[in-house]
Amino acid sequence: MPTLAQLRRRLNTAQVGRFSDEELLNSLRALESYGYVRLLGSSPSELRALLAPALFDELAASFVGHARKNDRGLGALDEDRVLSRDYDFEELNGLTDSQKDLLVQSVRVAFVEGRLAVRCHRELVGSTRLMIFPELVTLKRPIEPDAFDCLDDVAYNVTGDVENLFAVLVVSIGYTNNARKCEHWHNQARYDFGEGDVCGFRHEEGDGGAGFVLYWGKNTRDATRTLFRGLFERLLERPKVSVTRYDPAVCRKCGHLHNWRIVRDRRLQGKDFAHCSDCGRKLALPEVRELTPQAQQVESSIEVQTRIVDARTNFEALLARFEVRMRVNKIEPPKCFISYAWGVRDDERWVERMADDLVKAGIHIVYDRRENQFGDSLTRFVSRISKCTSIIVVGTPLYFQKFENKLSTTGSVVAAEVGLISQRLIGTEQEKRTVKTLLLGGQKKTSLPPLMWDGIHADFRDESAYFTTAFDLIVSLYGLPWNHTAVADLRESLR
Repeated sequence: MPTLAQLRRRLNTAQVGRFSDEELLNSLRALESYGYVRLLGSSPSELRALLAPALFDELAASFVGHARKNDRGLGALDEDRVLSRDYDFEELNGLTDSQKDLLVQSVRVAFVEGRLAVRCHRELVGSTRLMIFPELVTLKRPIEPDAFDCLDDVAYNVTGDVENLFAVLVVSIGYTNNARKCEHWHNQARYDFGEGDVCGFRHEEGDGGAGFVLYWGKNTRDATRTLFRGLFERLLERPKVSVTRYDPAVCRKCGHLHNWRIVRDRRLQGKDFAHCSDCGRKLALPEVRELTPQAQQVESSIEVQTRIVDARTNFEALLARFEVRMRVNKIEPPKCFISYAWGVRDDERWVERMADDLVKAGIHIVYDRRENQFGDSLTRFVSRISKCTSIIVVGTPLYFQKFENKLSTTGSVVAAEVGLISQRLIGTEQEKRTVKTLLLGGQKKTSLPPLMWDGIHADFRDESAYFTTAFDLIVSLYGLPWNHTAVADLRESLR
């Protein structure tokens, strides 16, 4: 795997002419488009040309093979084992350690960028960080009380290039800001949008392609259904595919819902009716339709969520690269305590999402949602602040109120945390820098304790700037300057 400089020297030695960096890179990209080489690395300084591109595909297949063997049926790899090359990747035999690391990292990022895998922290496996491949999940959905409270709705038959389409849909919808919780099982995914709004879809065998059926919880609001359906259809719009939509056929007499295949088969026979399989009544079949644009207001919301999906995909790949660079440069990951106020569900969910992103960047977090269990000592947990490299304070109006310690007769955990944090704020300049203050809502004087008013705060009040601000926070937690060679190009790519 030669670098660009090594390739140029070989060309010069062979006397085939002299090439500038730009000319050489353009030539390699042209060769890559035909499958003759594979460029690895994310910046010009670390680019290498894999002259045996089949090796990349073979390693990717090995990733998939190991994920299939997951004993929990999660279709997943342990990320720490991947990065330490603890899996038996035979394709790496004969390569140097740096070449192995680069190849493994490149395959890992390719899966994330292609939305074929999602990086996550799963509570059911403790603190293990997983790389889950939705297409490979064999875990069956458990029978839950609400399993029978869901209603099937519109269905789609998709033909053409449908390979990995299910995985792309699962990952993409999970990347939106609307989905508060995502769960997926074998050929099925469900999303919780809050306030009783549940939406999901199943992957079924289609007619010469893939079939997908949307379903809702009985209490899901019409506005949420419309947005979910519109976003799903937007994600189905991709090159080299054809999509046919089948609206549900419901018997007006008994309310029986008929499988979308009945509508398809009867329409293919030239029939516009069928007989209810439950009561025998004749029912008119809905028209088979192509995808149509949504109303302007819904279309605007879909555009926003689509942009978020693209931005999140880029951010996830960037975090994967960042973590490896920290390992390569032997920069120790920090241990960080998160101090925030319980009581506002949206704020709690935001903190949980940020905590996930910090974990993906390799940071060790001390976070009550994950570590405090029944019977644990709250005092012992709060005292862990003194042993953490850094502290994140999430400023909100409720945080300030709890700091004042007047909301409860039993006192406030936030007040206890701020007491320990304040010891750093009245210490040396170096100690002060270990406290990272965030503004999630309100103003600094209404959301943060007075000792934290002075200084620069990471402003997360603008949701559209989340990814750039979050990455700057991560770099700051590692104690790196913006222009550090390991982060400068990654930081610039987000802007």
